[in-house]
Amino acid sequence: MHERGLRVVAWYLPTFTDINDDLQRLRAMRDFRVGAQGFDGVAVDIEATSGVPDTTRRNAALVELSRRFRAETGTAIAAIVLPPVLLEV
Repeated sequence: MHERGLRVVAWYLPTFTDINDDLQRLRAMRDFRVGAQGFDGVAVDIEATSGVPDTTRRNAALVELSRRFRAETGTAIAAIVLPPVLLEV
C-alpha cells in the first residue's frame, strides 16, 4: 500500500479496564513490521462501553492512555468515533 502513496493506520478497540494492557497493545501496533513496512499511525475505537460503562471513568482512562502513548512516542493517537448520522438516528 505504501508504494501507492497510501498511509496505513492500525485500529484498536481498547477495553479501558487495564490501561497497561491497552498501552502494551498500542506499543505492539506501533512496533509491528512486515519487512520494512509498518503502520503510519495508531487509532483507538472509543465507542465501546462494555469494559468501563461509567463515562467519566472511561474518559479518564482514554486521556491517560493517550497521554502515556504520546509521552512514549511523541505521536498522538487518533480516535475512531460513530458517524454523526448514527448519533442522530
